[in-house]
Amino acid sequence: MPKKSQIVWRVVTFLVAVVATAGAAAKRPNVVLIIADDYRADWMGHKGTPFMQTPNLDRLAAEGISFENAFACSGVCSPSRASILTGRYAHRASAPEIIWRNNSFLLTQTPFPQLLHEAGYVTGYIGKFHLGRDEEPQPGFDYWASFPFVGNHSDQPIWINGKKTPQKGATTNRFS
Repeated sequence: MPKKSQIVWRVVTFLVAVVATAGAAAKRPNVVLIIADDYRADWMGHKGTPFMQTPNLDRLAAEGISFENAFACSGVCSPSRASILTGRYAHRASAPEIIWRNNSFLLTQTPFPQLLHEAGYVTGYIGKFHLGRDEEPQPGFDYWASFPFVGNHSDQPIWINGKKTPQKGATTNRFS
């Protein structure tokens, strides 16, 4: 059985939040997308795994949607994240270049939150980006909190809206 710290690291390593504002003329839905990577699909309490304690994810699943039949096109986190943000297969969303140069995604792709931003939504990104220039706020995001591509799992500074913010403790705990 994995240690609790390993489970937490797997479950809450990645969080994307796109928060929509309510327009005066028309009501628009709020959109919040939370993605945790590096764990099996059944490793959540609401999926029936008895040793997993994931009360926050369980509550979100009960009040929202938990996909029952979702698949990743890539076994590597950055290309998968590029696919999710663009709606394109990893090889069409700069996946080889992400791994080789870690900068091409920003030069060749338009993530869907940027389109939401352009449509008047207030958008934010919280978690590991690892698609290039992680310390800089990215186009289309009103709020940005991320950390460098290669870093420590503890006492890792988090870059909030372009400002280096020192942190103490496990990086995972800063985003949970």
